[in-house]
Amino acid sequence: MRFILLIWFELPYYAWRRGSYALSLTTAVAVLWFLGCTTVLCRLNLPGALWVLVVPTFVNSALLMYGNWCQHIFVDPARPRSNYALAYNVINHPCNQRSFNDGYHIEHHVNSRRHWSELPWAYGLSLHKYKEEKAVVFEGLDFFQVGYLVFAQRYDVLQRHFVNHAEVKDVEAFLRARLAPITVQ
Repeated sequence: MRFILLIWFELPYYAWRRGSYALSLTTAVAVLWFLGCTTVLCRLNLPGALWVLVVPTFVNSALLMYGNWCQHIFVDPARPRSNYALAYNVINHPCNQRSFNDGYHIEHHVNSRRHWSELPWAYGLSLHKYKEEKAVVFEGLDFFQVGYLVFAQRYDVLQRHFVNHAEVKDVEAFLRARLAPITVQ
């Protein structure tokens, strides 16, 4: 609910705090434009505006939040700010062909400016780092499937798809430990 209700204000403020004044202004103008157009269109044709603007905004926001949660579900409580411990990769799945290699999500966090076509290559070069950092990688699943399997507590399926770079002995215990609540100061 915080995202759906407050992102309109928090996103421009966040950009402003980071010194990205042009991005902050652009975001604020876009938010005001969207809210203004939605208000006007709701007055002209409420059902049309609801089904074309309001409902898709909330549905898409919910799906994007679920997707982001799925990408960051296995955070190491001891190292929540480490790029190798705050996300995981999904490899060898067709979703990467449709999503600009988004499955190489750790690599995206390591270098967010790296071109999407270079993410698998960077992953291959960093296998030693994945082992050292005990990074989570799944093969043959996509993020939505991993999220569902966590909800369904199907650790047996997750274990079958787990790429054990770090030679973890008890994969289920390892994954469950990464699901512990985290308090970041």
